[in-house]
Order: sequence, then C-alpha cells, then structure tokens
Amino acid sequence: MVRIISFWSQLQRQIQQLERTRETVDNSITYLKEVQKQLSDTLKAFNAAECSADNIINGIVAQICKVEHTRFTANLDEASVSQVQETNRLAIDNEKEVLEAHLKKQADMWNDQSYKMLNILSRNEGVWMSSKLFYIVASISLLSMFTIVLYISFCVL
Repeated sequence: MVRIISFWSQLQRQIQQLERTRETVDNSITYLKEVQKQLSDTLKAFNAAECSADNIINGIVAQICKVEHTRFTANLDEASVSQVQETNRLAIDNEKEVLEAHLKKQADMWNDQSYKMLNILSRNEGVWMSSKLFYIVASISLLSMFTIVLYISFCVL
C-alpha cells in the first residue's frame, strides 16, 4: 500500500510537471503566434512601402523623360541684344580696370624691392657667396638632411 501511495504521489508530481510544461508550451505558442502576426504586418508594410517607392521612382523617371524632350524657343529683339552687349562691355571694362590696378600695384612692389636691394648693395650688407661655394654648401645640407631622414626612418622607429 505504501508503494502504491508513493507511486501515486510520484505520478501526481509528474502530472503537475507536465501541466506546467504544457502551460509554458501554450504560452510560447501564443507568443510565437503574436510574433508571426507582427512579422506578417511588418512584411505587408514593407511590401507597401516598396510598391510606393517603385511608383515614386517610375513617376520621377517619367517626368525626366518628359523634360528631356521639352523644347524652348527664345526670341531676342534688338533691345535685348544691345542690353547683353552693353553688360558684357561693362564687365570687360571693369576687369580691365582691376587688371590695370593690379599691374600698377605689382610694379610698385617691384620698384620698392629694387630700391631696398640697391640700398643693401650700396651699404655692402648681406651675405654674398660664389656659385661654387653655394653648390658645396647646398650639397652638404641636402646630404645631411637625407642622412637625418634615413636615421629617423630606420633607427628611431
């Protein structure tokens, strides 16, 4: 009898566990159905948006095709042509004035520089060296810079 009661209680526990598992499965099925419905709604909305975008693109392409084949006619009378010519002449004259002012300013700058150089030369100021000395100093400087770059590139890094 004890065995039967023990078996019966064990059977009751397993039945309760199975009922809890069934409830969990039912809840999961309900959740999955809700998710499936949401996914279906989302897919419908996406398809509608895709169709709408296709319609918009087709409309844009149609309008571009219409505009490509549009022809314009323009009539210019003598007054309009003379007005355009006058505007062009004024723009050219303005550019000439700007260019002349620039050339004058540049000439003044050259004259100032020449005057300064003549003053330096008349006072025997400045550093003067022969071409041979210049090439020697320049090659030594270039060689030292090249050596420093190589040292930094290969030894330091």
